[in-house]
Amino acid sequence: MITFKTFLIESQNYPLYHGTDITSLESIIKDNVLKTGFISDTHWPSKTGSIVSLTRNLKFAKQWSKDVSYGGSVIIKFNRSKLKNNYKITPFNFFGNLIMHGDSAQARWTPSLSKGTYGIERNQFEEAINKDITNVIKYIDAIYLDRHSLEILKNSPEIYNKIKHLIK
Repeated sequence: MITFKTFLIESQNYPLYHGTDITSLESIIKDNVLKTGFISDTHWPSKTGSIVSLTRNLKFAKQWSKDVSYGGSVIIKFNRSKLKNNYKITPFNFFGNLIMHGDSAQARWTPSLSKGTYGIERNQFEEAINKDITNVIKYIDAIYLDRHSLEILKNSPEIYNKIKHLIK
């Protein structure tokens, strides 16, 4: 039997995913940085509106990747325990109701809004990091590519060789 403290520590070590496209992956690996994106909305757990958006939901990451990829989807699997050593990770849900945490708004999951218009899961199980993730390769456990993305990546040997050990 494990201790309660061990249980709490182990339960916080789930993977985080980032769905993107092959062009963005090439840029991320080339620069070794996953940069924040900006959307001006009160749901973001950031005063600047800039976050790196990650999810605990692999299914959502796959859907997001397909939606943004135009033919070449990519899912980056991050090691949460490594990330949390250097970055503050804030859970939130863009589609949830707002609740206040100190002086900033944060979204939470709302069961009645959990399915989107097309039946896609709206609860993104999202986690945010409020700054660029530098030296990003050291935080990646795996990279999942569709065939099309893999073929494109193989045409960029300097990038492919940096991450081929991570490709699943």
